[in-house]
Amino acid sequence: MAIGEEITYLETQENKGPGYLIKAQDWNKFVHAVIVIGETLVTHQAKTEQQFEALNTRVENLQNNFETHRDKVTAELVELRSLIQGLDGRCEVLETKVDPLNQFYKVTMETKTINNYFAMGQAAEITATVTDLHGNPLELPTNQMPWVDFVSTWGRLKPVAGFKSRGGVADRSISVQANGSGVAMVYLRVEHSDELSEAEENGVEAALQAPVGDTGLSIASTILSKNVTPGNANVKSAFSLIQNEYERSDWGAMQSFADTYYMRIPKRSINIHNPNTISTWKDYRSIVTAFAKADADPRTPDQSRGSSSIQVSFRDWITPWICDYLQTFETLVPQYLNTFVSGIKKTSFETSMNRLQTEVNNSVREAPVIGKQRHYSAMQRSLSQVKSQMSEPPEFMDRLSQSLNSGISMQKNLDISWHPPCGKAVVDVQEPAFEAITQTNTFVALAQDLIIQVKESVKTMDTRVTGMNDSVSLLNTRMASTESTGQMIRTSLSSIEDKVLDIDVTKPAEIKSKMNEIQASIGGIMTEILKTPPG
Repeated sequence: MAIGEEITYLETQENKGPGYLIKAQDWNKFVHAVIVIGETLVTHQAKTEQQFEALNTRVENLQNNFETHRDKVTAELVELRSLIQGLDGRCEVLETKVDPLNQFYKVTMETKTINNYFAMGQAAEITATVTDLHGNPLELPTNQMPWVDFVSTWGRLKPVAGFKSRGGVADRSISVQANGSGVAMVYLRVEHSDELSEAEENGVEAALQAPVGDTGLSIASTILSKNVTPGNANVKSAFSLIQNEYERSDWGAMQSFADTYYMRIPKRSINIHNPNTISTWKDYRSIVTAFAKADADPRTPDQSRGSSSIQVSFRDWITPWICDYLQTFETLVPQYLNTFVSGIKKTSFETSMNRLQTEVNNSVREAPVIGKQRHYSAMQRSLSQVKSQMSEPPEFMDRLSQSLNSGISMQKNLDISWHPPCGKAVVDVQEPAFEAITQTNTFVALAQDLIIQVKESVKTMDTRVTGMNDSVSLLNTRMASTESTGQMIRTSLSSIEDKVLDIDVTKPAEIKSKMNEIQASIGGIMTEILKTPPG
């Protein structure tokens, strides 16, 4: 039986009364149970004593190890305490050195667009936020907030309302004081808008927000759309809206904006008549850098305490639009064709030239610069068709068309090379060009007639010389004189032709001077011819 069974059996034998007899079998079982329990207790006692001795040994070992490690740890703690005391001193030195860094700032810059892209005419609003080095707001009074110096590599920096600012030379830099939130803001506009007023700049920006049909996009958004070229249908629709704005007679903001850009880049202006070359956008990228300083006093010996930079790009839509706009000159050809045909007087070159010159001047008098180029192209196309539209064109028609076309071509270049304020062209600057062309044609025609007369006289003289050869013996002296005169006349004729070729059609005064010299030379020739005695 297990000890548990033995204990259970003994429990059944409890509560026996006096005189209760026990059987030998029960007695033996009872004694056996007691013996088993006793043996079990002895066995467990022995095991317990062994385990206690082992535990006691382990405790003694742990105590010995603890005392050993305690002495070691105590020694290490003493050494560590000494090191900490040394570190305290070094930390104080380090804090002294690091403390000036707490005066520096962290500067972050951003714009309202994700990729920092804008269309020319839009204002890029740039925000610079100044915090401490950990990114926490500055705990300074508003009047003691730092100043931020903005510097751009391209474009013009303009102040934002509500901020204290000080502008720099040519708008390439500006200093702005951060507000109570540590924020400083500026506008970045395109380079060529320096001659526009603030109202005109705002007018151009507002015009670029006009919706393009039912696309749900504005003009600016259409131009900045991804994977869109200047030849895209939506872009063409946007260009049409820009043309309407450009041709407004009540508001010249778009005219000033586009004309100024056109005049500032003469190379691009001259090549701009080749529209097929404009198939991609050109972007102007500007790097704007911000330097945070404690104040804006130039006398303060204080270096920049924080800086940052951002790239801002402006898309040039003006060049593709000009190419597109100039190609619409064909719509003006019929009206100029009628004007030129009705203005020609068949009996007078000079009258016809004056009439057409007046019509040209009146037609472009109020036109903006780029608009004038469009009108000039229409005029030149019309001139090439005038002769075919007349049943009996005058004999001077070709010369008239060539003269007027030359004047228009000259004026095209004059408009491009002259830089007017805000892109406005000078009224009637064409007149000197047309006057020079007219006078040149008149003087050249006169010179040609005189040269013909001289050549006829030379032929007559040659005939006389031939007759004199039959009487060589009698006229030998006269012959020598006549040959000398002929050589002088030929030299004078060569000189006259050189002077005709040297005439500069752009200088009316010089033309008149040259013609006086030519007439004087011809007069000298005629005098020599008349002095020659008859044969």
